[in-house]
Amino acid sequence: MCGIVVYYGNAQNRLTRILTGMWAIIYRAPDSTGIGLVGSDLEPLKIRRALGSVENLIDRLMLDPVFEEADLQAGAFMADDMDSQAGYIARFQKRLLAHEGFSFHEAASFPTWSQMTNLQNPVQVMPGTCGDPRIRKIFAVDSPKALKAAMDYLIQTYDLPVAVVEKLIRNELAVQVDAAEKSGALAVDRSDLFDEFKRIFNRYAYDETPVRPRRVVSKQGQKNPFARKYVWHFLRKVRITLPADYTTDGIAHLFRYLDAWVLNGLTPEAAENIQLIFETFWKAQTDRPVRHWQILYRIERTCNVYGLAVTAVLAHYQTKIYMHRAQAAPAGPYMPVGHVPGPTHPLLLLSMVQPVIGQGRWALQSAISVRNA
Repeated sequence: MCGIVVYYGNAQNRLTRILTGMWAIIYRAPDSTGIGLVGSDLEPLKIRRALGSVENLIDRLMLDPVFEEADLQAGAFMADDMDSQAGYIARFQKRLLAHEGFSFHEAASFPTWSQMTNLQNPVQVMPGTCGDPRIRKIFAVDSPKALKAAMDYLIQTYDLPVAVVEKLIRNELAVQVDAAEKSGALAVDRSDLFDEFKRIFNRYAYDETPVRPRRVVSKQGQKNPFARKYVWHFLRKVRITLPADYTTDGIAHLFRYLDAWVLNGLTPEAAENIQLIFETFWKAQTDRPVRHWQILYRIERTCNVYGLAVTAVLAHYQTKIYMHRAQAAPAGPYMPVGHVPGPTHPLLLLSMVQPVIGQGRWALQSAISVRNA
């Protein structure tokens, strides 16, 4: 039978919980794997599939993320590296806030989704708040201490499965090895090198007792032809870039949930209501000519800013969707009716949580392809 994993809850990242669950049943050796969740107006149902186990699905997600990185990186494509791109986005954030009549304040930290949905001590986000301009974090693993620190940080802070962390490092290591092999500078057998990397990774991930370095046959007769030495030679050049799928940024998550609840299947009546709400917010904030909310919403999502357009979309969700659900089930822990649209409320945000489904398929009697996975 097939193995199905469903997560429906308020984890910092739903995707990591699904991958962890699918990894737990990897011993059943599925022929194909895939995940699905409610998307946006651009992709109503987000489905990613791969042949083989969840390891291949993780690779697929790195090549084809669930959430469009283009929305977060648009306008920053001129930059050569992620730090420069973050600078572009930060400047766009400042200009956008000024256009909407807000003052820009340097933030010491950016609200995470967990902080915004914490019922005991929530971080209430006000219109005009910026999210993290650098959604994709960069980590160095140029020493044993740095490798261990990066692994712990990715697993504990971003809730990443160990398998995803290993893939992130291994893929970047492969880039360095490929470059050395292409230039003829690879002095160690490729399989020996990656076997040694696996031992090093397991040592820090699972506290396995390290084994003595294995001496390998060197093609050029170096003095110290040890696989471990060459692994660290390449790891010192590795920079891990965290995919946008695994971000913990609260503003980015808010956009994703609003895309699923409001923009996915947006009706003309809903669009008109959002425009009316948006014009009310706009006229109260600035005397500039009124814009169309959908245009500004795209810009705000690109810059990762909780601006007037996304505030109007959230207000529409609050008044037209959330309150109807609250009236139908008054016994639940619902937000106070008197909550003024604009500032976020943890119960309002928690009500937008949606499930994500993962499946491993076994089909012994038929050929498997990505199409029928």
